[in-house]
Amino acid sequence: MPLTPDLAEQVLAACRRNVAAAAAALSQAFDATIEIDPERIEMFEYAGPAPEWNGPGLVLIFSSGEEAAVVLLAASSGLLPEWIGAPGSPQQRQSPQQSQLATLAQELGKVLFPAEHLPDDCQAGYVEHLGEAAARGGIAGGAGAIHCVLKSGEKTGALRLLWPATSPAAILSAASEASAAAAAALPTAAAEAGPAPPRKTGVSEEDLTERLRKLPSYARSLLRISVPVSVHLASIKQPVSRVLNIGPGTIIQFEKNCEQPLTLCVGSQPLAEGEAVKVGEKFGIKLTQMILPGERFFALRGTR
Repeated sequence: MPLTPDLAEQVLAACRRNVAAAAAALSQAFDATIEIDPERIEMFEYAGPAPEWNGPGLVLIFSSGEEAAVVLLAASSGLLPEWIGAPGSPQQRQSPQQSQLATLAQELGKVLFPAEHLPDDCQAGYVEHLGEAAARGGIAGGAGAIHCVLKSGEKTGALRLLWPATSPAAILSAASEASAAAAAALPTAAAEAGPAPPRKTGVSEEDLTERLRKLPSYARSLLRISVPVSVHLASIKQPVSRVLNIGPGTIIQFEKNCEQPLTLCVGSQPLAEGEAVKVGEKFGIKLTQMILPGERFFALRGTR
């Protein structure tokens, strides 16, 4: 459903209702205790960039169709961990830091909006100028606007949620261009040392959509097949005689340590490992690593 400014009351109610989950998500991402007072979550009239946006900060983008909602938090608040502003780290899609920010965006996307307006896609990034990022995103005066005060020890900062952003794809474009320019400006000595080893790069949503569009129709139809996705805790084999005695109150002990990661399975195939997390009032899994397919070796037989 489209994001319009008249949804402010519903968004405000969702933010206040899920304030504990939002604070927990921010605390985990920033590795600090973040407090949010629900009484200090309120609507305001957005007329233009805030004074603290005249500098760098964190941007979270929650896309819904062609539009998006945007969360902005200035680095001047002192709430952002140092690694977010480290050169290059937030722009590398495969880095652990960017993965941590992406997880934060996904978790906040589930708690900041009412159920019927949950975002289709969530992104995160660090920009050098919040005001310019908001302008690139097409956020104009009269937009829906929620103001929230974050506190961590003696530090306080204003987190602002704005919508609709009519050009969400342009918000992080300057960060991508800066990263590319930095790569192009590497010393020539590095180039003379020979080609660098290949490095995996992320695929943007636009590139992925374009690649999928070029697939044959029969291949695209395969992408619509629903497959079971499950989280595997542990398994154990027991004789049938013990299975027959299982009933309410029975405790089954597994050999797996409670601190070991959970396994995400698609069908019967293990795909990734992760740890249990709480998303609002629901259970989720935060992936920590992918599981590579097992290698298969076949003996080669010569012909006679």
